[in-house]
Amino acid sequence: MAFGRNPLSVYVFSVVLDSILTRWRIGGADVKWLIYSRAFASWRAPCCGGDAASLFYALAYVVFWGVVVSIMYRKRVFIGV
Repeated sequence: MAFGRNPLSVYVFSVVLDSILTRWRIGGADVKWLIYSRAFASWRAPCCGGDAASLFYALAYVVFWGVVVSIMYRKRVFIGV
């Protein structure tokens, strides 16, 4: 239900966050790669391969936005066009 109330805003916010994480660099690597490699690839890739690590990263990204949308829904924040 929560995703249905703010679909466009969640899409835009997720693209903006992805762009920010890709552009910020720490030690020569972008922040998105650091999150993926340290939080997912380091423990998933050895046992299940890189595809499973990518899947878990994508699921975590969707869950993160699900939490954001749920908070927005509970606080009755609806962004419309």
